[in-house]
Amino acid sequence: MKEYRSMEMTKEQQISFRAMCNNDMLVIERWLNREHVRKWFGEPQTWLDEINAKHDWIHYYIVEYENTPIGFCQYYDCCKMPKGLWELHKDAERFMGRRTTGQFRH
Repeated sequence: MKEYRSMEMTKEQQISFRAMCNNDMLVIERWLNREHVRKWFGEPQTWLDEINAKHDWIHYYIVEYENTPIGFCQYYDCCKMPKGLWELHKDAERFMGRRTTGQFRH
C-alpha cells in the first residue's frame, strides 16, 4: 500500500480552486486513468462524457497547490438536477435540497 504523508503549509504555500476549462481535459483524462482513481471513479470515458455534457447543475474545479494542478473536485446542486434523476441515487433523501461534492487527488 502506498503511504501518503501529510504536509504542513506555510503562509507562502497556497492551495486553491479554479473553475475547470477545456485545457484541463487532457490532465483530467490522465488522472482518471490512474489505478487509484479508476478504482473509485470507474470507467474514465463515463466521466469525460459527463464533463463534456456541460450540465448547468454540475460545477467542476481543478485543485492547485502552488499553481500546480493536483486534483479535481465537483459539486452538484441537487435542487437543479433534472426531475427524477436524483431520486435514482441511493442517498437521495439525505441530500435533497442540498449540494454534494466529489473529488480525487492525482
